[in-house]
Amino acid sequence: MLQAMSSVARLGTELTLLERGLFSRAYHYVIDEKCKAWRILASFQLQERKKGNLKAEKAAMEFRLKVEAEIEEACYLVVNIIDKQLLPVSSSSADNLVFYHQMKGNCYRTLAKVKDAALGFRKRNRYGTFAELKNRAERLEASEQSLKAYNLAREVATGNLCPTNPIRLALALNVSGFFCRLLRSPERVYQIAKQALGDAESELESVGGDSKAASMHTKDFMGLLRDRLALWNSEKENGNDEGNKL
Repeated sequence: MLQAMSSVARLGTELTLLERGLFSRAYHYVIDEKCKAWRILASFQLQERKKGNLKAEKAAMEFRLKVEAEIEEACYLVVNIIDKQLLPVSSSSADNLVFYHQMKGNCYRTLAKVKDAALGFRKRNRYGTFAELKNRAERLEASEQSLKAYNLAREVATGNLCPTNPIRLALALNVSGFFCRLLRSPERVYQIAKQALGDAESELESVGGDSKAASMHTKDFMGLLRDRLALWNSEKENGNDEGNKL
């Protein structure tokens, strides 16, 4: 499906709302499945290492690295399409600009999470330090590119989209997640998520409440922001750190 939607995106015309949604879903479906495979292989590799089964451990590691390469390929495919085909024809639509910059940030965030998880995994095995150094550099580069894309999306969203716009709320959710899971910066998490939620609630109050003014997607994202704030606050109090999980 990702290849099919990539072909549509390469036609050089602005995607419709439906096409844009399908393109995004295709990417997330591929990435979610490959990340699940990565976790299974990583777990199997560690189990075989504990058993002392070096042959099985090596085989699992090779398959895991292959899946990592496939994740990178999918992410860079989407980033290149966004940069070369979608952004150039979307300059007149703030919704599209925010959506694509956010999607680009998500791609780089996935790459950073993969490198972060792989780095934590390699700390527990005996393979050489060169791979660790390479992972650190790649994680840093992906994190920087993700933050750059998110900042561009936030700049456009703040100046052009109302606080209750679902795309703007989704962006706040993703950016706060980035600061939580990759940069381990709870202060920024609370600041971004609370500001987005507060701005949206103020906007709804100004038009007489949320019963009719807010779309279903707006209500859903506001609920997710509330849930995430509660979760992150709980994790902070309990001292949990799941930043290196994929």
